[in-house]
Amino acid sequence: MVKIKPFQAVRPNNYDVDKIASLPYDVVNVAEAKELVSNNPKSFLRVDRAEVDLADDVAVDDILRFESEMIEALRASHNELLTTIVDTKNLPDTDVLDATIEEFKATFAPSSAE
Repeated sequence: MVKIKPFQAVRPNNYDVDKIASLPYDVVNVAEAKELVSNNPKSFLRVDRAEVDLADDVAVDDILRFESEMIEALRASHNELLTTIVDTKNLPDTDVLDATIEEFKATFAPSSAE
């Protein structure tokens, strides 16, 4: 027999409600959603429209392949950076990470012409 147990809801603090609450995902397009979340890391649109955090210059269809190939490139050429991310569970200096991503993008072949 299945047992159903109550659980305590997670609710935002009163001072965060305006930052977290968002428009429904289906009333804003990706560009509008990106604008709405650009200065708001707590926006629920980051969950509803997760594509707002994807790179603009990588096609959505290529994201999973981009991720797996980038991890392999990190292992091959920047293992210390990958180890730092895994061990600390924090991202390194933004400039270092951005440079590494740009270096990989220069070698990434999209699956179709955009």
